[in-house]
Order: sequence, then structure tokens, then C-alpha cells
Amino acid sequence: MVFSYSDLAHFWTVLVSLSLFPYLVFTSSNDDCQLLQSTVPIARVTTALNLGYPVPVVCSGDVMLNKCEGTCESSVSPSVTTHPGFKKNCRCCKETSTTTKEVYLPICVHNGKIYPDYQHKIWVKEITGCQCQACTG
Repeated sequence: MVFSYSDLAHFWTVLVSLSLFPYLVFTSSNDDCQLLQSTVPIARVTTALNLGYPVPVVCSGDVMLNKCEGTCESSVSPSVTTHPGFKKNCRCCKETSTTTKEVYLPICVHNGKIYPDYQHKIWVKEITGCQCQACTG
């Protein structure tokens, strides 16, 4: 069987159209990835002084931290150029930037006794920016 130049040109046009399908069909973005506040319970074991002696205490508290939440436009389409026959465009709502935040855990307990004058200071990473990005493991 012999193909003409116009047959090959038509085949190439169809091939390119199929491989670019996700980019041609979705011209507007439906992304809704937002930076939201959330309450995160945190507990840590540390040491406090009781009558001059170190004792293990569990300090805890609810800390306000940012999170990324929302939906990102993704697609899977047939492709004759991509193994195993599908072109995948998977995107997830993920953090783009973080900072270190100092927080205090206000409730510290040892053997059922609360230490009202003791707070435990810790540093946690906090999200400062979110965006739809390629999904990775």
C-alpha cells in the first residue's frame, strides 16, 4: 500500500491533534486552590522543673496554621504518541512557599497535674502560598 503526501499530511495533523488534545479542549481553567486557616492539635513531650527537679510533661494546644485546599483541573486523554496510550495531565493543590512559625503549647501536664505557669515553645512550618501544580509522589 502506498500513501500519498496528502494522506501522510492528514495523518500527521490527526496525530498532532490527538497528542495536544488536553491543551486544545481546556482553554479556561477551573482551578480553585486556596490558602485557608485550619486548627491543628499538637502535643509534645518535654521537661519542666517541679520543686527543682526535671519531670517529663506533655504540652498540647490547638494551633492555627494555614493549609492548601481546593480542586485543580486534570485530564486523561487518548494518545497515540504516549505510552501506554494515554496523555495524563494531573494537577494537585499544593504549597508553593512556607515559613517557620513560633507557637506556644499552653497546656502542660505531668501525672494529671497542670503546670499553669509553663508553656512550651516550638517551631513549625507554615504554608504561605498555594497553587495548582503537577502531581508528584
